[in-house]
Amino acid sequence: MNFRPFLLLIWSFHLSILAYGQEEFLVGMARESLQPGDEAFSLTLAGYGAPRAGRFTLNWERKDSIGHLTLAPASGDFYAVGENGEMSKANGDAWPLKWSPTGKAMSAKSMTSENNIIFLLDAAGDIYSRSGPDQKFSLEYQGNNGLKEIVFFKEELYGLMDNGEIIKTKGKSEKWKWESVALLPGAVSFTLHHQSIYATTGTDTLWKTDATNTAAGWIKAGYSNGFIQDVQIKKLLGANDKLFAIDAQGILFEATKNYGKEQDELFASALAIQKKNQTVVIICLDLCGFDYSLIDEVKQTLLRNRGLPASSILVNASHTHFAPVTQSWATWAPHNQTPDINYMNKVVKPAILKAAGKALDNMEPSFISFGRGHTQIGRNRSNEGKDSPYDDAVDVIKVENRNRDQEFLMVLAGCHPVAGTSGLDNFTISSNYPGYMRHVLEKTRKNTTSLFMQGCGGDINPRDSQPEMTGMKLATDVLQVLNHDMKRLSGNISFFLDTLSVPSSPWSPKTIEAFKHENQKQKGNLDAEKNVRWSDLMLKHHEQGTMPNQMPIYLQTINIGDWKLVGLSREVVTEYSLGIKQIWPDQQVSVAGYCNDVSSYLPTERHIRTGVYEGYNSFLWYAQPSAFPENIYDRVIDQVKTSNY
Repeated sequence: MNFRPFLLLIWSFHLSILAYGQEEFLVGMARESLQPGDEAFSLTLAGYGAPRAGRFTLNWERKDSIGHLTLAPASGDFYAVGENGEMSKANGDAWPLKWSPTGKAMSAKSMTSENNIIFLLDAAGDIYSRSGPDQKFSLEYQGNNGLKEIVFFKEELYGLMDNGEIIKTKGKSEKWKWESVALLPGAVSFTLHHQSIYATTGTDTLWKTDATNTAAGWIKAGYSNGFIQDVQIKKLLGANDKLFAIDAQGILFEATKNYGKEQDELFASALAIQKKNQTVVIICLDLCGFDYSLIDEVKQTLLRNRGLPASSILVNASHTHFAPVTQSWATWAPHNQTPDINYMNKVVKPAILKAAGKALDNMEPSFISFGRGHTQIGRNRSNEGKDSPYDDAVDVIKVENRNRDQEFLMVLAGCHPVAGTSGLDNFTISSNYPGYMRHVLEKTRKNTTSLFMQGCGGDINPRDSQPEMTGMKLATDVLQVLNHDMKRLSGNISFFLDTLSVPSSPWSPKTIEAFKHENQKQKGNLDAEKNVRWSDLMLKHHEQGTMPNQMPIYLQTINIGDWKLVGLSREVVTEYSLGIKQIWPDQQVSVAGYCNDVSSYLPTERHIRTGVYEGYNSFLWYAQPSAFPENIYDRVIDQVKTSNY
């Protein structure tokens, strides 16, 4: 009997097992939308302190002309009372509105509804209600001549007084007890949505305050910026997660958002990779940045739910300047200073955790390859007009599943996503050039999903003014890498997370006072106003003994076979990528900035010594206690080299 074919079959099977053991990883990828939706009527866009009036997602879409009707939206419909007291109803999804009579009411100063209960405020300040379409109005509250408007929200009745005070009642009938909620002098109308109160003073400006913390004050939520419909708001109506405005001519508008094209969509993307008993998750977010507290919360949740240590999870921000604010900017204008709590809790956090969870659940045997090319999409903006230094590397991680019917691409390049600030684009939600790059790759290659990781682009700006062009050029460079031989990764997985604590060197109170006094002379100057807010913040730290004495830099390394990914926190300039790669000249090393915490720039001696934005003024914008010392580059490089992660 000839055993040779049988032995060859066994040997061939043995070799295939060895090959799989050396080269296969379990890999899963998922992404979830970060697009703002109906959780907030308007959001502030991040990245730019200018224009002084702010950058908001708010847009107004004309819907109908309703004249002098008193309106109340409810459950998708509109109820209206005319000047003669006749009541009618219209379908809120059909434009123009078509009214059907629903009986006699009375003349109304204001009307509101929720869950089929309608409250009506008459000229005498009396409040009536009815709970069904066939019922008559009954008196609920009598005699508050200071009331000009009422809003029913979550089983509480809110009222607006003539002096701009917003009040609410928790009681019933004539024994209702009103309590003060907020005060906006000159307010003519208001409404509520989730945790926010929105109000207007009769101009084009929309104001907002946190209903659970009105002491924080009112911030701007939108205005007619020259590119959207100019609506002089006389009346606000909120219901069914929609906001409507009526102007003095009785024109009804709906609040919408300035969304970009399909390519502009914001995503939270996650890549989960496992080998043996080690798992890492790389999360890439189309956000300008984040505070360490958010990332720590995400990592702690994944530790509890999935058993993954913080060191195995790396979170990177693309740094697009056209996503909603998602971190604290204490020295910026009030509308920039804090993220919208509804957007953070209802969109951002769930999307990050859902993407990570799906990636972990969808892992399957796959091959991972690494390739490097070059790009000229960027230029160094801080080096006196010269184009160097600039790390022009484009690193591509390609994942193919065993059946080769699905492909994931992770692209790392270092360049600010700041192109496209002309006209309405400056007020439009957009992932910027990374989104256009992803779109081209996914249209060009079959069954491909891609994600973008921001490199060390702190001082690198796009050469082209349009994100479409930058994205197309970067995608072309990526395709060049994919069309050449890529190195198949093999080996195990390891990960490390470290902190370099750099002592701060705060100014003395006397120096801060002098700096504040000098900047107070420049009223209306955006930069000077920021300096005054920074001074006030630092003086408060001195007074309360809370001045930060350390400025941490988080250093994280993920090794996947013979590929090393080093992630640094803060806005990292290009020299760090070049320097870290030199530590391991014979290895495939990729370096990302904007990882785990985006709390300032990470400059070099050149930036600090010459006093360019990255080395000095940016630290005031980021509300830091001081700039870094001139030897910060050497300290970071030495830490990475000594630890040899």
